[in-house]
Amino acid sequence: MAALPPPKSQAAPAPSCCAGLRPTLLNGWRDSFPLHPSPFHQVAGQCGSTWREVLQQCQRLQLSGSLQPLQVRWGRTLQRAHQRLGLRVEKAKHPNLLQALANEPACVRWDHVIGGPQDQPTIWVDFMGRDMPTLQHSIQRTLHGVPMLGTPIRWTLHQAEQPCDCGDLDGPCTDLALAQAVEAGLPLVAQPYRHLAERVDRTERRVLARLQAWQRQGSLQAMVLAGPWSLSPQSGSMAWLHGPSPDAATLAQLRAEIGVVEAQSLRADDGQPSAWCLSVRAPHDRAVATLRAALRSIGWTTPPAHLVQTETTLPRPQPSLFQ
Repeated sequence: MAALPPPKSQAAPAPSCCAGLRPTLLNGWRDSFPLHPSPFHQVAGQCGSTWREVLQQCQRLQLSGSLQPLQVRWGRTLQRAHQRLGLRVEKAKHPNLLQALANEPACVRWDHVIGGPQDQPTIWVDFMGRDMPTLQHSIQRTLHGVPMLGTPIRWTLHQAEQPCDCGDLDGPCTDLALAQAVEAGLPLVAQPYRHLAERVDRTERRVLARLQAWQRQGSLQAMVLAGPWSLSPQSGSMAWLHGPSPDAATLAQLRAEIGVVEAQSLRADDGQPSAWCLSVRAPHDRAVATLRAALRSIGWTTPPAHLVQTETTLPRPQPSLFQ
């Protein structure tokens, strides 16, 4: 009797498409979530999955705390005012100040000074807004009731010379209801823009047309699908240097140096260029050396007016401009 042929090998089951979906959803749509009536269909088409699988995975990731609601990222043309304040606050009052900063939509950064001179600021705080009057109101609201030691130091990093062009282009500043609603975030549902349209009592088609127009104008950079923002402090150092800042090409060269995260001219309240600053990110035992190396790379020999070690916190990826 002839021997039976060996059984055919069973093909391994195809892995679930969800196995590779998680990292794609966590990292692949941070800069370009579709402005489309059915955005999850668009996402699914690029993930090799179905829109239902994509949406269900997004909702599971949100429930686990790994994804946020859909967020808007405004263009740089709307961020038209930027000030940095140096504050000297009693150590016991720092927790109150940090809580106020974390709750302030215009606050985008603070640098806690480690071991600096007693007569110098203990924290430097950055505020950004659509215009200087609105920004000043945000600063006053945030610092109200926080006891200061001495007068805050105030530097202007950016102030647009001309008003924004929203009035000519029907930009976000002319449609505060929609700008505020989209800035508040959109739910992870099959048709998030229809949900947005219902909130502002308009048709989905009209809302999408307006958002797409803002994107073409550059006032809306992108819709974003991303995880929660990290509040972990980053170690580094910061220096202030007196006198006019280097030219634009030299500042660009500095920003390309290892560890450098900021090379920026500063203007005092009188509007005249009077100083510039340099910030680096590096472990504390190498932060000052990293900063000095960056200065040597452009042949800068004047000692900094102030050089301190810092711990930097970025409370949000960008300012909330319409809240």
